[in-house]
Formats: sequence, C-alpha cells, structure tokens
Amino acid sequence: MAKIERDEIVKRATGLFRIGGYDDTSMAQIADACGIRKASLYHHFPEKDGLVLAAIERIHDHFREHIFAIAYSNDTDAKQRLYALCEATFGYFNGREGGCLLGNFTLALTERAPRFQEPLRSYFDDWAKAIAHLLTPEHGAGKARDLAFDSVAHVQGAIMMMRLYNDPNIFAGRLIRASRCFHKFTLKTYRVVGSIWSEHAERATFPRTMDSRHRLHHSDGSVWPQS
Repeated sequence: MAKIERDEIVKRATGLFRIGGYDDTSMAQIADACGIRKASLYHHFPEKDGLVLAAIERIHDHFREHIFAIAYSNDTDAKQRLYALCEATFGYFNGREGGCLLGNFTLALTERAPRFQEPLRSYFDDWAKAIAHLLTPEHGAGKARDLAFDSVAHVQGAIMMMRLYNDPNIFAGRLIRASRCFHKFTLKTYRVVGSIWSEHAERATFPRTMDSRHRLHHSDGSVWPQS
C-alpha cells in the first residue's frame, strides 16, 4: 500500500467524521479511506480520540488563518470587515455536508469526554473574540463580548436548522440578524449583506460542491465568493 502523510490522514478522517460522526466512524473506515492498513493508521494515531483532536486543530487552524483573521485586518473599516467575515463564514458552512463538525463534536463528546472541552472551547472563544474585536469600539468590551457569543450561537443554531430543513436561506437570515449588533451602521450593512445572501441562496443548488478553497459552485456555473 502507498504511504500517506499524516496531514492527509487527518483530512480524510475529518471528512468521515462530518458524515458519520464520532460513534459511527471507525478506525477501519478511516484506514480504508486512506488506502492503508489499520496497523499503519495506528502508527500515526494510536486511538481515535487522537484523530478527533487533530481534526479539531485542523479546522481551528483554517478558521484562524482564513476567517477570524479578517476581524484583525487594518486594511478596511469595521463594516467592511463584518461583510467579509459574514461572507467567509457563509462560504464555509453553507451546503457543507455535516454542518459544523466542531459543533457536532461539542454536542456529542464534551460531557462524556472532557479532554475535548478545552480545544473546542478554544475554537468558539476565538470565534467570539474575533467578532468582539469589531464590536468593542461601538459597545465597549463587556457588551461586545456578550453580543459576540450571541452571534456565534445564532450561527450554530442556523447551521443546525439549515441541515434539518435543507434550506440555505435559514442560514443566510441568521447571519444577517447577527450583523445587526453593529449599531450605527447596522441598517445599511443589514441591507447590503441581506441582498448578497438572497442572491446567492436563490442561485445555489443545495447541497453545493465545495472545492479546496471552500468556494460555492452554483448550478449556473458561477463560483462564489469570487477570488
């Protein structure tokens, strides 16, 4: 059997966890997906929990680099960063099979496996901190923190309902509501972001095909977000 790099094992395992969850994804399935023997898989990861932790880290790293970092850019004002942050979040989750894997892990694992609590909290804390960073100048640190956690909770609930009803408009609507906490430029941003979500939700075929850059491929052949 061909050799496979550790990062590729984590990538393929992450895909299986999205579809089957923790309990219904076995080490044998992961080994098969990687084209290696179980013994080779156990050489890299002696237990499934190690693969789960690696999957959490992989997703967290992606969000830090490509989504949360948007909030800390000094190239644009807060309104534009809000727009970009919403766009990146929508582009990552909308139509993604399995929804939010780290949200799924949180529901399934944190009570029975406390070792996962810290890395999962770190992910959601970083998400809320990114939003709070944009809100603090308008609202102050305390209120910004509360609003940020509310926004993350709205998005997570929207992902769950989008999956249940197979309707991307649910997700789009909750993202729009989350943007309302930006006070002075709320209404204008609400309208702009709302028009964008409506346009892309109407043109999209659910579920969508996602490429390695997490861009949406629509039924008319267009790709969003544009590079």
